[in-house]
Amino acid sequence: MLWAASCQARHLELARVLLEAGAKPDDGESYVARGDAKLVMKDYDGAIEDFQQAIKADHEYAEAHYGLGSALSAKGDAKAALKPLDMAIRL
Repeated sequence: MLWAASCQARHLELARVLLEAGAKPDDGESYVARGDAKLVMKDYDGAIEDFQQAIKADHEYAEAHYGLGSALSAKGDAKAALKPLDMAIRL
């Protein structure tokens, strides 16, 4: 839980800038930052999309898998959340 909070805090400022500018991220870290911000704002579908793009950019990016699992869980799909959360743990 503490790890998630520190990841979120680290990315929120970058995500805020990206969201305000309407920028499309071009790397996994930027997608995760934007996904974190959308998750905080309860835009679960938007967060899921960003975390999936981050995973597409870097399949071994643990924070992206964790974010995807968190967004799926927050959306109410605990079963779907298990796979990305398990992957985050393994990475």
